[in-house]
Amino acid sequence: MAEIAGRLKCEVSNLHLDHDPALGAREKLFHKGVHVGYSPDANDPEALIYREAGAHRIKTNLRGDHGQHPDRVLIKKARRLTENKPPKRKVKIPSRGFGKASRPFHKRKM
Repeated sequence: MAEIAGRLKCEVSNLHLDHDPALGAREKLFHKGVHVGYSPDANDPEALIYREAGAHRIKTNLRGDHGQHPDRVLIKKARRLTENKPPKRKVKIPSRGFGKASRPFHKRKM
């Protein structure tokens, strides 16, 4: 741990273990309708990365690695795709009729 903290130039207490990709964005494995795990596994050493605490918060909430979406957005997108919900449609606000003229505009005489 001290070696990792030295490479990241932070204290050992500032290290966070980050799932990459986030657990919520991974494929979920079910057995008889019960959630039993993830693919790759939640504790797979290839999918765990130590990050400095601030970098972990940035990756989770602001922006992901290499300019991708943050983890929270990837989780929301994965959830939306698996639930097969139609996308939300904006409610059209009815016009009050100000843009429509009841008669054509007349040219002004000079």
